[in-house]
Amino acid sequence: MTIERKFAEKLRPGFAGKLNILMASMTGPASSPAFYEKALRKLHQVVTFGPYRDRAFWAEQAASLKEHAFYREGAYEYWLDIMGRLAKPCDLVTEKGLVNMAELKKKLPQDFRPDLFLWVDQHGWNLPVNLESLNCPTVALLGDTHLHLRNNRELWLSYARTFDFVFLTFNRHHMKDFREGGCPRVFWSPAACDPEVHCKIPAEKIYQVSFVGSTYAGLHQ
Repeated sequence: MTIERKFAEKLRPGFAGKLNILMASMTGPASSPAFYEKALRKLHQVVTFGPYRDRAFWAEQAASLKEHAFYREGAYEYWLDIMGRLAKPCDLVTEKGLVNMAELKKKLPQDFRPDLFLWVDQHGWNLPVNLESLNCPTVALLGDTHLHLRNNRELWLSYARTFDFVFLTFNRHHMKDFREGGCPRVFWSPAACDPEVHCKIPAEKIYQVSFVGSTYAGLHQ
């Protein structure tokens, strides 16, 4: 039976068990992996791995806020306080960069055999390789394809080809690039909100228009 068939069996209607999901994550409470992890843990058994981002990292990132247009005084201190307190290490802390999955498998709990592997776009921070050693379906969720395809097109297309399934969360029109780049299963899965976090709050409306996006000069001159 193929890997896909075995996985499909566990997703058949009426299946009440939990999937064992191995997830390449990141220690950032406001990053995409944190929200995927939170949702998946409600239904399945999840083990995460990734590098630890300590307070020094968040201080450096907070300092970069000052390079944004419309910087508001106090944002540096607020960001550093929140992220420094809420960031937590993954279940398995690994070094930044490439992670050999054959070696990582040896560190997994004895009773944990991955049914599914999930990698959420983390640029060069957490790059699992040797995925075939996991012997389970592998999924990549790519976000910043507008940067990947512009800066290192062939590198990211070749990396995406190592996964069984590729989902794009931002740029739907880039599906064509990945399909033509050799990825047989490419889908669009737009980024969503967490209703427990991104909800209506009791506050007075003081602005008629709000802007959600980036004003970082390094990317948007």
